[in-house]
Formats: sequence, structure tokens, C-alpha cells
Amino acid sequence: MANSNNKRSYFRVNDKVALKVHAIEDGSINDLYEKRKREIGVANRFLHDRETKRPSLLSIEKRFPEVASYIEYLEDKIQTLANQSSEQIQLPQTPTHEVSLSATGLCYNASQPVALDTPVEITMRLFPSRMMVYVVGQVTRCTPVAGGQSFDVAVKYTHIHEEDEDLLFKHVNYVQMDSLKVVVN
Repeated sequence: MANSNNKRSYFRVNDKVALKVHAIEDGSINDLYEKRKREIGVANRFLHDRETKRPSLLSIEKRFPEVASYIEYLEDKIQTLANQSSEQIQLPQTPTHEVSLSATGLCYNASQPVALDTPVEITMRLFPSRMMVYVVGQVTRCTPVAGGQSFDVAVKYTHIHEEDEDLLFKHVNYVQMDSLKVVVN
């Protein structure tokens, strides 16, 4: 679940992602969220766990480089399997939308208006990592753009797993650092 006191909400970047947004009709939002998270979350959970164990692997690498190399090989194979399980979700392998992204919300351009307070499910693929993130959110703004041909829709996440929030936060930092490199060069 998103934490309303999270200071990460202040960090926002413009990015290109593959994006699917669907309004949630009737039914339990929590049940839908947990079902979709199980379908998508295996790869992200593995990646998160891998990062938290990275210091241990570095320690092993110093003493036993061959063992560490084999562990990394096995982790890569497990990651490939985990990614295949999430590929059942039909989401393009290339960016489809320009968005304004943070660890607590998203702003995107839609072809149809979306009513305020509408609950929506969002699946997005981040680049270059190609990791998928699934969240449920609530529309907080929908304003016409370019004479009503499209709409600027803002969504605040209401349901996001901690691993995905961390992944989004790291991705936002990556995009910020990447843009700073362009400015410096």
C-alpha cells in the first residue's frame, strides 16, 4: 500500500514507458490487486531480494570469485524464468507513452476522459530494465489538452507493493542521473 507520508512523492521525472491503464469496474479492488500482483510480482520480488543480498555476494566474491560467478549465473537463469512468468501479461516491449512518473503517482495522456476518483489498474514496463510494475490508483485530475483531442490524467497510487515502490524510486533516480549526465556532457 502507498504510504501517504512518503517523501519520495516529491521526486518526479518525465519518462517513456509501456503502459496499460484500465478503469476498475465493480468487485473488490483488493482481490484484483492481489491476483494481478501474483501474476506480475515474481520477477520484481526476485530482483528486490537479489539487490538486498548483494553485499553478501560481494563478500563471497572477494574470497571465492568462482563461486560468486556461478551464483550470479544461477541468479540470471532464475531471473529469466521469473520474467517469463510475467510475460503472460500482454505489454509491449517498447515504450508506448510519455509519462510523468514518481514512486507514488503517474501522469499520462489519454484519448478519452476519465472521471475523477475512478479507481484504475495500471501495468507499466520500465526501460531499460524492462521490469513490470502493477499498481492500483485513483484518478486525481483529468484535464483536456490540445482542444479536447486528448486528456492529461493524473493518478495517485492507492495499492503498491513495497518492492515495486522501491523499484520505481530507483528508476526515478536512474532517469534523473541519466538526464544530469546529458546536461553535463
